[in-house]
Amino acid sequence: MPKRLKNPAQAGAHAESEIQQMIPGAERTAGNAPFDVTVGNHVIEVKTIVHGVNDKITMHPESLARKVAFAEKNGVLPHTVVVDNRTSKIYYKEGVGSFRLSSMREVPLTSLGELIQKDEMLECHGRQIKCCMPEPWLGE
Repeated sequence: MPKRLKNPAQAGAHAESEIQQMIPGAERTAGNAPFDVTVGNHVIEVKTIVHGVNDKITMHPESLARKVAFAEKNGVLPHTVVVDNRTSKIYYKEGVGSFRLSSMREVPLTSLGELIQKDEMLECHGRQIKCCMPEPWLGE
């Protein structure tokens, strides 16, 4: 169960560390990397909801485009994990994008490794990558 922290920066860093520790072989990325955690050919964006009333996460178009470009260039599979610090729940979704928690799968922290380490590719806007975003963000 995630630890509840009120400071957004501390909560985010703690969530990344917790996710990394629960997935065998996972490593946290440094600095301004497009993703927060890597494991094999999988990359994970970890989002933390600290407070607020909206049950959703957002990714700005520029950040989303950077993540998709990185995934395509490096042949990795992106995933999104949300740690809801308000309720201590974990949510998972394949791909990257802006999501409502209701569109994500609530999962126990201990099962993330199994979900993330599946090797599957989906077609998204004519490309072989996991993503969930409107076509204009692809620059086409």
